[in-house]
Amino acid sequence: MKFKVIGLLFLFAAGWLTIAAQSSKPARFIAVTIDDLPVISTRRDIAVRREITTKLLKHLTDEQVPAIGFVNETQLFPNGRRDETQVDLLRQWLAAGLELGNHTFSHLSMNKISRKKYEAEILRGEIVTKELLMAKNQPIRYFRHPYLITGRKLSTKRKLAEFLKRRDYTIAPVTFDTDDYLFARASD
Repeated sequence: MKFKVIGLLFLFAAGWLTIAAQSSKPARFIAVTIDDLPVISTRRDIAVRREITTKLLKHLTDEQVPAIGFVNETQLFPNGRRDETQVDLLRQWLAAGLELGNHTFSHLSMNKISRKKYEAEILRGEIVTKELLMAKNQPIRYFRHPYLITGRKLSTKRKLAEFLKRRDYTIAPVTFDTDDYLFARASD
């Protein structure tokens, strides 16, 4: 009888500890991230680009999918001049209650340029995005490395991480990467 009571107490304690441990686990969140905004398409026709953006945002918002779009601001400056029709595509993201992040100005690989030039690309890539977020009283919070490349040398990676931290960026992780840019060619 003594062993049954001890066994039951052990099972009770183990069950209670399991429940306590599960309740103390942090909540886990997932977000869908989409790179290369304002839109991924080989088509330059603004009506097509607007349609792609509108349909994508409708699906995300209808299903209440948290999403962050990562912007390459070079696409906002075709012919070297700011194109408000392209900027309006980003405004649609914010109007839908979604977030924007920095994906550098022109999507250069960290392995192809110096760290200083890469940092300049980051700074140049946040100007319009930050302006749009500030108009919504939101900070720019997320950064995504083009090609997911963070540099070859550990010292470079560390210095770049320090630079991003000073700018209050969180590097958005990728847990599932598709070569979705290939679909743009197939669907256009």
